[in-house]
Amino acid sequence: MSSSLYLTDFRDANMNQVDVSSASFKGTLLHGANLTGLRGIEEAFIKSINIGTPEQPNILVGEEAKVVAR
Repeated sequence: MSSSLYLTDFRDANMNQVDVSSASFKGTLLHGANLTGLRGIEEAFIKSINIGTPEQPNILVGEEAKVVAR
């Protein structure tokens, strides 16, 4: 089952041991999120993530976003 995380706000979320292998990310806000043990990042489709804030975005695209999420 796949999940689209288009423009989802995960600020300060605890994503410990979450499997994202079938997820797609585009404009997903991850500022302050705990990504410890995030699984399936290599299989996930990541168009872009925002590690900044809506007011001061820091957009990472593709492979650059995967490296940060690891």
